[in-house]
Amino acid sequence: MRAFAELFAELESQKNKGKVAALVRFFEQAEPEDAAWALHLLNEGKSPARISGARLREAVSASTGLPLWLIEESYAMVGDLAETCALLLRSSGQTDRPLHHWIAVLAELKALPTDEQTDKIVELWQTIPQSQLFVFNKLMTGGFRVGVARGLLSQALAQVLERPADEVLGHLMGEWTPSEASWQALQSGDSGYQGQPYPFFLATRWEGTEEPVSHFQIEYKLDGIRAQLVKRGDTLTLWSRGEECIDQAFPDILSKAQSIEVDCVLDAELVILQDGQVGSFNALQKRLGRKKPSAKIQAELPASLVVYDLLEENGQDLRSQPLLQRRRRLEKLTHPYLLSESLDVRDWDEVEQLRQHARARRAEGVMIKRLDSPYRVGRKKGDWFKFKLDPLSLDVVLMYGQAGHGNRANLFSDYTLGVWQDEQLVPVAKAYSGLTRSEMEAVDKWIKANTLERFGPVRQVPPELVFELGFEGIQESTRHKSGIAMRFPRILRWRQDKPAREANTLQDAQALLQEYG
Repeated sequence: MRAFAELFAELESQKNKGKVAALVRFFEQAEPEDAAWALHLLNEGKSPARISGARLREAVSASTGLPLWLIEESYAMVGDLAETCALLLRSSGQTDRPLHHWIAVLAELKALPTDEQTDKIVELWQTIPQSQLFVFNKLMTGGFRVGVARGLLSQALAQVLERPADEVLGHLMGEWTPSEASWQALQSGDSGYQGQPYPFFLATRWEGTEEPVSHFQIEYKLDGIRAQLVKRGDTLTLWSRGEECIDQAFPDILSKAQSIEVDCVLDAELVILQDGQVGSFNALQKRLGRKKPSAKIQAELPASLVVYDLLEENGQDLRSQPLLQRRRRLEKLTHPYLLSESLDVRDWDEVEQLRQHARARRAEGVMIKRLDSPYRVGRKKGDWFKFKLDPLSLDVVLMYGQAGHGNRANLFSDYTLGVWQDEQLVPVAKAYSGLTRSEMEAVDKWIKANTLERFGPVRQVPPELVFELGFEGIQESTRHKSGIAMRFPRILRWRQDKPAREANTLQDAQALLQEYG
């Protein structure tokens, strides 16, 4: 545990080269089971035994005698509960047990009745060295985000295991249960799992080119979610881009896959099909929240794939082949899904025209892919591009501010924004991004100087600041007072030139809903 706590501290403070070096040192020296758990935590970002925040606050109060309100105020300032607990506690513990030992202890803690957990947490804190409290608390809170990208992790493991980084990255995809055996399987290069997806190839923003359009394949960028269908022997799995196995959520897609006669891995967009047409993202969201959809919801909102790449066929990895060859093989493959449309264009002006009319096709824009491109790993610039629509936008008024977390813990950087309905503001969105650091600091200063009322961590402010809010889509919502919800809202600019009374109205938002919802 000491070595893992030191690694965590290094990853928080080092730049990329230093992070890779620290990871190499740790994995070269770690015992197999500790190495497996460390990899799981760094890769997945989740601890297997999450303890509730309320229980941790009670335990800190019991251990220190501090009132709960003071602990809550400290948390609001620090922005991280695990760090808050570590700063408030004092431990003289000297126990240095392996990482996997503490994982087992936390599993036992999680299994205790909730009324017994507080005393056990206080007892555990007294056995752990002060320098390890923060990491131990991170294990208890369940959120184990640390500043190391999967690419850096695969680079370090490639050095330790003496294998190509892309190959290692592929083994980190999909199901991976941390254990001594799984670490040894990773070392040998044979996970034994047939449902493994490939790392996704991600597009970068289109910046134009002087090359002829004939060098590229043009497709609509459909408004669904990215997915891979893996069919190998009797194993059939479906994976989201977030590397979540979504088999149970989409049994209708898997049932269709039974008819595919060859083993293959398909890269596709997961969508809802209604009357043979791609449905709205709003319709898809009604399926995304269901782990086991009923037969009724499957019939009302049938899910399917729009396939645009063939990554593997009958055990042959096709990713190194040019897109043009993969596309030809895909067109010959018999499968029960739609094939993405390769758009026939003569020049870049026609591409721009297609982009501008993409919303009518339930698309976010167009994809531009080099015909000679292999299927790479991650977001590599130069081969695949996304040329998205300009966002929809409204001018909105700041209603409430709330402090952020992490490096924004002392800044009011989370905003509730509204539009006018008669003489009142109606909240339509929350936004957390889009302003520069200096702009956030200026807004923070204004919020603190102009607070009308406090509701816990939230501050109400007078209707004076106007922002242009951008969003990818708009839809009806019974959960919101305004009756609408926005997809991916973010601030485009601070409208210091515009008085609040000239901000948009709920009627303006409803007009966008009628046109684009």
